[in-house]
Parts: sequence; structure tokens; C-alpha cells
Amino acid sequence: MLLSYDPDIYCNPWAAIFEEMFVEKVYQRKSPRGPQFVGEEKAVYTDESEDVVEKLIAALEENQIDITSSYKNWIKIGFALCTTFGEQGRVYYHRIGRMYPRYTHEETDDMYSNLLVRNNRKTKLGSIIYLAIQAGVRIKNRN
Repeated sequence: MLLSYDPDIYCNPWAAIFEEMFVEKVYQRKSPRGPQFVGEEKAVYTDESEDVVEKLIAALEENQIDITSSYKNWIKIGFALCTTFGEQGRVYYHRIGRMYPRYTHEETDDMYSNLLVRNNRKTKLGSIIYLAIQAGVRIKNRN
């Protein structure tokens, strides 16, 4: 315990008395993972996105190219489809996953459901395009 000492202390008997005021600080929770979206959310995509994915998947199917061979890529593709198409991306996820030699409908379906819940909406359609290009798939731009 400390005791303050000041030999020249001054007390002002005429000091103005202020009303007590309490200002509450508002703290905003900062999450390193960003906002979490739980439940059904409307998918935001354009017809152009759908065309690009259709062309990409058609090229993958035609050449039997598997871009989901690593678990990391499989997750990345799922997140990109969840972000772009929401629930409607499930069909695309199955079509892309079918090229994997040990593909199962149940496992792919469960994974997509899990990714819909955990999606932080940071992975976009460009990730799938990048993986496809790395695998040698080329799609032509329109016109």
C-alpha cells in the first residue's frame, strides 16, 4: 500500500462540482476469421459466372482432368462454389468431384453441406479457374 505525500498540497474550497457522467465504451468484437454466415443465404451470381463454370466443367469432363486430387484444392473448390452459387453450387461440386478416382456421392454431399456452414465468403470463382488453368484447361472468352 502506498501513501502519497506532498508538502505543498493545495485544496481549492471554491472548486466547481461537476455532475457525474458515465460514458460506456462500445467494443466491437474483432474476429480473425471474418463474419460468419449461418443458415440459408441467397446466392449472388451472374449468368456469366454460370456460363464460365459450365464451360470449365465441360472441359474438365471432356478431358477427364481431376483438379480435386489434393484435399486443399477440394476444399478451395467447395468454398468458391459456396460463395458464388450457394446451395445451387452443389451440383457443380459433384460434377467436378466425379473425376476423382475415389469419388463418393455421400462424402462429397456431406463435405459441401459442411462448407456451406463454414464458408467465410473469401474464396471466389477465380480460385477454380486458376486450378483449372494449372491443370491445362483453357476456356475461350466470349466473342
